[in-house]
Amino acid sequence: MTKIPSSARFALNLLSHAQQTPHKTALICADQQWDYAQLAARACQIANALCALGLTQAPVLLNLPKQPDTVAAIYACWLSGNHYIPIDYSQPDARVERIITAAKPALVLDQDWLNTLDSLAHHSDYEQDLAAYMSRLRQHRGVTIAAILYTSGSTGTPKGVQISHDMLDFFIDWAVQTTAADGEDTFANHASFAFDLSTFDLFAAVRTGACVWLITEQEQKDPLALIRGIKKHQVSIWYSVPSILSMMVRSGELNSSHTATLKQVIFAGEPYPVAALQRLISCLSADTQLQNWYGPTETNVCVAWQVDKTQLSHLRHLPIGKLLPELDGWLEDESGTRWPLSQCLGHSGELLIGGRCVTPGYANVDLPRATELHQQHCHATGDLVELTEDGLVYRGRIDDMVKLNGYRVELGEIESLLHQHEAIEQAALHLALGEQQHKLIAVITLKDGAAKPSLLALKQFLQQHLPAYMLPHKVVVAAQLPHNANGKVDRKRLAELVV
Repeated sequence: MTKIPSSARFALNLLSHAQQTPHKTALICADQQWDYAQLAARACQIANALCALGLTQAPVLLNLPKQPDTVAAIYACWLSGNHYIPIDYSQPDARVERIITAAKPALVLDQDWLNTLDSLAHHSDYEQDLAAYMSRLRQHRGVTIAAILYTSGSTGTPKGVQISHDMLDFFIDWAVQTTAADGEDTFANHASFAFDLSTFDLFAAVRTGACVWLITEQEQKDPLALIRGIKKHQVSIWYSVPSILSMMVRSGELNSSHTATLKQVIFAGEPYPVAALQRLISCLSADTQLQNWYGPTETNVCVAWQVDKTQLSHLRHLPIGKLLPELDGWLEDESGTRWPLSQCLGHSGELLIGGRCVTPGYANVDLPRATELHQQHCHATGDLVELTEDGLVYRGRIDDMVKLNGYRVELGEIESLLHQHEAIEQAALHLALGEQQHKLIAVITLKDGAAKPSLLALKQFLQQHLPAYMLPHKVVVAAQLPHNANGKVDRKRLAELVV
């Protein structure tokens, strides 16, 4: 039997479910509900239009909100042999324009384009379309790129991370197995389609024939809407950044009566303080399993840890865990020497990842070190990690290492300790540059009912674990920390809170 190319597997998954279980619910979004037949039919209709334009292996930019049509457009790109570039619809227009300039798409597919398609399109034979695309997909052997996800670049120009079909195939095969996902599940898609977390929700669901609840931009930051949605849609698999889970816990409304259907809660994208995770666990059913997933956009998930609830009280930091099967890992020290993880117990360094999970490269920027590594199927994460008996532990960003009055300081190390303080919900550090002396400023949010700790009290708390030069010079209480579009703390905007 001829092996199905990885570039065809996801689209074939969709078409197969449309044939075998056409009336099974595929997508729920606000007041819309699409079955697999509707999703496949719309994807074929859009794909026909892309083919009529003569597009092949071309970038198609999707400037659309989270809605069923956007998912159909993603599959239309693959059916027609193209790749998609998602835009976070909530971003400022100026950033959207920067991404369009950087991406140079062959087509910008927006709501106006879809409206025009609907006004002009003649009704094709859906069954013929289905058969034709199932045959055509098996010939897509030259198609390698599935998507390009744009992330922040240090120069101000967004970086386009190429996501290959093989990368996605590797990740989804592992993810479906590790979550025991099947066609009876309902996934919650919280992340923007422009964020790599969304690839799990969207494509694991279609791989298994499950349902996805698309959480709209309006619902994303409304904890009560999220909690109600989990119960209403009987969500069984949740995946988001920790700050969203903490937001639901802080609402006071999250409890086991709402979360009874959750069999897996997965978090990624930022460190989860142990105390905050314990508060989440108290709101969940005892049967709910939790996982901490780690990986930059350039690798998607490459390291994972199954949360052992019985060990949490003994941990100061949550491990990110162990490498996924078939992947290689190294720690690179300050001298540039690269050590296999098997030789690194008790040591820290920059984490490098190798294997099928690695991006083929950036679409629009040339970064010499990254390019050289990507050609070797390897990626330098820029993350400082330590290998402990519990697995890999994230210690912070290499570029969050600052020189403070002659000393090298890792901001993530201080922040992780602040998260252990009984009064602190969230914490981030800002380095204020002065002519004579640089100063560390701790920006914190407080737990409900907690009093602001004095600077002296914080220093006394931290000095049990840190040298004097790593203690903050000032503490600022904020109502909330600034977050970027991906839900992570926005360090650039911290400065606005400390003026």
